[in-house]
Amino acid sequence: MNDQDIINQFFIRDGEIQTNRRSKISILLAIIDDLQFCILLYKRWKTLKLSPEQNAELRKNLPTFTIVSLFCTAVDLLSRVINKRQPRPGQNGTYFKNCATQWFGLSQVEADQLWLLRNSISHSYSLNSRQIVIQYGHGRLIRQTTQSYWEFYLHAMYIALDKAKRDIYNQLSNESSTNKSATAGYLTNHGFFYTN
Repeated sequence: MNDQDIINQFFIRDGEIQTNRRSKISILLAIIDDLQFCILLYKRWKTLKLSPEQNAELRKNLPTFTIVSLFCTAVDLLSRVINKRQPRPGQNGTYFKNCATQWFGLSQVEADQLWLLRNSISHSYSLNSRQIVIQYGHGRLIRQTTQSYWEFYLHAMYIALDKAKRDIYNQLSNESSTNKSATAGYLTNHGFFYTN
């Protein structure tokens, strides 16, 4: 398997069967699959044949914090893939915010707010008092209201992740062979889990 094959498995198609009959699963694709399920993305729910009423009832009960947690975990993961290494102690916030500005189109202030959201959910499973999470409503994943609240949009998180995934994949696929090898090495050690 060459370096591009490893990058493809992480970003596009995983599930390769290993010699011991275990499947190699991309952490990124698992996160995206879980996000699609949690936001009721049509292609993930159509096989359940839900009635319109059942679908509407489910939409009222989406796992809000789970979606935020999955999205922020994806940003953390992609920030490490871009850097081809784990952050040193104290660098995690820098990695995360740099990824948010470069690949998710956020301003530095917005990236700081996303970092605060990530920490609130990760450490205390709560929101900062000036932050609001909404299912739909805006084309961007974050915006500041006139009352200085920060609104985060769950469906836009998925859309932003899908775009960033494609953009990062294209960037890494076009790197020099040395850099591509470093990416593949990082992904081999930190980008997959295995299941039966």
